[in-house]
Amino acid sequence: MKQTGPYIFAISVLFGAAAAADPIEAYFRADSYECGSRSYESEWQIAGDTQTGATVSTFQRRTGRTSLTGSQWQLSAEALTGDVVVNGSNGRPAYRFIGIGTQAPQVIPLDRKGEPIKDCSPVLTAVPTPVERYGFVLSHLSIDAPTPADAAAVPDLLSALPPTAFLPTLEQAATSAALKEKQRAFDKRFLETSKQRAGTVEDDQILDQLTHEWLTGSSKGQRARRNLELLLAAQNIRATALFSAGADVTDLRITEGDEFCSRVERTAQGLDWRQALEGSTGLPLMHWTPELAQSFLDQAAPCPSGAKFSSILSKRWPEAQKRAEDLKELVAERDRLAALDISLSSVAQNNWLELQPDLKNKARALGLGQLLEPVLEQKRQEAIAALPSDLAAEAEAADLSLEALLSYCRQKRADVTARMRRSALVDTVFSGCEDRLAAMLEERAIVKIHAARDAFLARKGTRADLLETNGYDLSKVLPNLYSRNAAFTPVLANIEAELITAQNQTNDAFNTAMDAATKEVKAAFAKVEPMTESEENAAALCREFTGFGAGPRLQPLSNLCRTSMQMMARQRAEYQCDLVWDDIDAPDGLQQGYVNQLNLLTGVKPVPVRDLMCNAAQHNQGLSIVRKKGLFSSQYRLTRNDVIGGTPVQFSVKLNEPESGNNWTASDPEMEPGPFDTARFKTSDDLIGCIFFLEVCFRGK
Repeated sequence: MKQTGPYIFAISVLFGAAAAADPIEAYFRADSYECGSRSYESEWQIAGDTQTGATVSTFQRRTGRTSLTGSQWQLSAEALTGDVVVNGSNGRPAYRFIGIGTQAPQVIPLDRKGEPIKDCSPVLTAVPTPVERYGFVLSHLSIDAPTPADAAAVPDLLSALPPTAFLPTLEQAATSAALKEKQRAFDKRFLETSKQRAGTVEDDQILDQLTHEWLTGSSKGQRARRNLELLLAAQNIRATALFSAGADVTDLRITEGDEFCSRVERTAQGLDWRQALEGSTGLPLMHWTPELAQSFLDQAAPCPSGAKFSSILSKRWPEAQKRAEDLKELVAERDRLAALDISLSSVAQNNWLELQPDLKNKARALGLGQLLEPVLEQKRQEAIAALPSDLAAEAEAADLSLEALLSYCRQKRADVTARMRRSALVDTVFSGCEDRLAAMLEERAIVKIHAARDAFLARKGTRADLLETNGYDLSKVLPNLYSRNAAFTPVLANIEAELITAQNQTNDAFNTAMDAATKEVKAAFAKVEPMTESEENAAALCREFTGFGAGPRLQPLSNLCRTSMQMMARQRAEYQCDLVWDDIDAPDGLQQGYVNQLNLLTGVKPVPVRDLMCNAAQHNQGLSIVRKKGLFSSQYRLTRNDVIGGTPVQFSVKLNEPESGNNWTASDPEMEPGPFDTARFKTSDDLIGCIFFLEVCFRGK
């Protein structure tokens, strides 16, 4: 017998060259087996081949528990068919394997001394592959309409599954997620199916089936509690269905003595008093009468736990009677609602056909939502059919503005739903109101658009028409209509599309008027002579087209006017500049020349002398060019007069004609009163700078 430890056992077995390795993949399960005082179950996997050996993996857990412990060993091909001892992770003997790679493997648990553990003999039984076993459970969890028996099988099926670690690596996460999702969906379908069957008067089997699963011996602990809760819910649903159908609900009571006692025994410990009484008798408390209660006491008397039942009923009888009284109140409310005339005020006064909190609490406590829901739903449908039309009729009679149509339903809703929680009926009614008012808005808006379009087309296309229609602009015909409400969004899009269509239909008339006005403006500016009345005449034509209210469709004419007026202003400036130079005795070369001017932002840059003098004259800056005649020649001095600190100051420089180019320079500064700091300000650029920043150069500041 060989011995090996976990994970480190590669024992080579050499076969002949012609020997072929047969794959090994086997799965076994050891169902509940005793080891001392505890019960265990384990899963086994043997995977490899007959030549290189195989990996033996096992997962073990205590019966009824979910946590697993795992181990793994690598065995040689020889060890697979032989007798071998393997160690645990602590290095001590764990198991003795006999023929672990055969169809009848034996596994013997060992104590720390390597001796077989007494009364601990797991029996390995071959099982399908993990993929097949998971597939079977997933298929079971996919049953469309699970019965109580189907649901009862699920816990055992799940507990018998091997660990997901035995699945192919790439399938483990997806299979585990699918199992959880399928189980949630199965539980939901089972609850829905059971309750649906309970509410079907013709189905007289569901309560018996649920009772069987609750009373069966395998239903224990939390599982038994869940089974009882579902049974009680189904009993209540069925009782309500029978009651609504006019049938005798007391037929649900348990009359057979043995079953009655079994149920009393089952509910005797650890249950809510209502669960105990209704679970024992099979009849919801709201349908009990004093006579029925006495008959139940008589039935319970011979039962082993009958005294417990009697004690509970005696103590809780006032509360049981209260449930019967609440049922009568709910029935009266049902009948009152059935006779209700539908109007906006009546529906609002009745909490928008939702039960008042106190009645809702009573119905919830009794599980009687289905008792009142049919009549409530009938009245809701009547309200949905009538109220939106009534609201729309009110709005139409009020002759509301287009903007008011957008907010009418919202305002009405606020008026009749103050301090009320959100309601599906309110949403539906006022959604219907908005649908109708959206259609009304579209119809009225399109009528206004067409009327404005027709009025535009009837005009003669004059400049006055352009101004009065703001360029034949239909965009102001309607107020600014905006809503984020889904009912109005497509309607507003339709209105916008109709507005665009109507606008396009006025384009010919608009273009005709624009052409006439454009020609009129161009002709007026073509006749302009600077400093004459023609300037004002031309400007008057454009004044209204360049004002604040001119619309975008008048933009081409506005642009023409601005361009023409800018050109007219330039012509006027040139004319005035010519007048300035007419008074200056200087050669043409100086007028066409440049001087360097200091700019605090851009530095020194050349500027035209002509512009310099004209701008100075326009802003009265005291700048002049003075010709000084000599015997054989003349000089031209650029002169600046200013008052600095109350002192009249005159500063001038001689302008020197360039030998090449057209950039004139400055020299020979003269300042009155002096002195002038010629050591500090000596370059031509310095001297020209003093002309423009005289306060800096005066007295060397």
